[in-house]
Amino acid sequence: MISDLIERLKTGKSTNTSAPMEHPFSPVRRTTRTLPIEVDNEAIAHSERLAKWNVELLKQMLKQVVAKRQALGLSIVKGVTIPVCDNDIYEEVVDGIDMPAFDGTVSPDKLDAGSIDLGTEVENQLREYVYEITSQFATHDFHNVDHESQVCMSIKKILTRITAVVGSDQAELASADLDVRTFGVSSDPLSQFAVVFAGLIHNADHHGVPNSQLVLEEHPLAERYKNRCILEQHSITLAWELLMRPEYEDLRGAIYANESEAKRFRQILVNCVLSTNRTDEGLLSQRKQRWAVAFHRTGQELSLSVEDRNRRAIALLELLMQASDIFHATSTWQLYQKWSERQFMEVNKGYKTGRLMQNPMVFWYKSELLFFDEHVVPLAMRLSECGVFERSTGDQYLSLSLTNRQQWAAKGADQVASMLARYHGVEIEKTKARRAYRRMSLSATVA
Repeated sequence: MISDLIERLKTGKSTNTSAPMEHPFSPVRRTTRTLPIEVDNEAIAHSERLAKWNVELLKQMLKQVVAKRQALGLSIVKGVTIPVCDNDIYEEVVDGIDMPAFDGTVSPDKLDAGSIDLGTEVENQLREYVYEITSQFATHDFHNVDHESQVCMSIKKILTRITAVVGSDQAELASADLDVRTFGVSSDPLSQFAVVFAGLIHNADHHGVPNSQLVLEEHPLAERYKNRCILEQHSITLAWELLMRPEYEDLRGAIYANESEAKRFRQILVNCVLSTNRTDEGLLSQRKQRWAVAFHRTGQELSLSVEDRNRRAIALLELLMQASDIFHATSTWQLYQKWSERQFMEVNKGYKTGRLMQNPMVFWYKSELLFFDEHVVPLAMRLSECGVFERSTGDQYLSLSLTNRQQWAAKGADQVASMLARYHGVEIEKTKARRAYRRMSLSATVA
């Protein structure tokens, strides 16, 4: 099954039987002549390794979901459907999600997820789904499979740092206390699975240019989504429609067993993916207001109302997603440089191909400083403010973000010049390689 998928990817055939695949899993390029397809086998192998890693991560998290469900004695309801806004997903954003009440009999410390057998059908469908989603990522420099996988890894890493008492030196903390202080997230495997799932799909079929450019081009997607959060809504639609196909029925049953779970999964998916949009004024205002209302008190209240608990839960999950989406800016200087350059290369290609009007050479230095000041540093501060994580977690993210900003302020202008020089060097080498490949292909055709 998976071998057939890889073969279709290598030959450039669509993995989507209902529609042609615009952006193949492998970096396949076609010339205007009838020539053999040029396949980058190393890139294919790399993408396949990442896909396998994502499959394993989601499989382990899905086992936790199933373990709790079985412990509760819940049975799967077949054919669960929930209403969705196909062309107006923006309207599905909620201020709170209905988190399940804490049940000490099925707390995480009492579940044995390792003994759960998902079954061959569920595991195969999960694998097929992840490979299919992976195939929807183009070979952009930044919005690609590598970035998707790094985001998933970052979300999982932050989830493991959840603790009950800030600054506590206890080896283990009571599950009930942990549930209170994480607003139910620590006791709800489905919420944790959903936010990692959101990380997996959030840039699927990205077009390599920002939403604003699609609006200027009057792209069909811009019209469909009313010029708002275009690429974010598109990725949700693509991923959801894929998941709703008949061949993923068993996978859906493992993810959510009833309407309540389906709604929670969908709401987290929508809120988290749309939270990665940093330019929509309406969404920005809504998120700031939601955070202010959710965390307007000081300290950790141990007796929140259900409404406050639900509001804090979705704000926390959005924070996980947002912080992970900019993982490079809160990592080491070397990692930040790597991903900043990749993003610069992607934007510069848009400019060179005439899709973007402004040369990033002109604005990149200042825009990165604004990126730190308006997004990275405030998010790092929220990791401490929410009181959910270890004190060292918030301090570490904030320290790294401030250090990277300081480094960029001092070295950024030179970095931009170096990135541009490398871009031109890479393009020259690619042009030479393409010409050589075409000469060899034509020779083989003639022979």
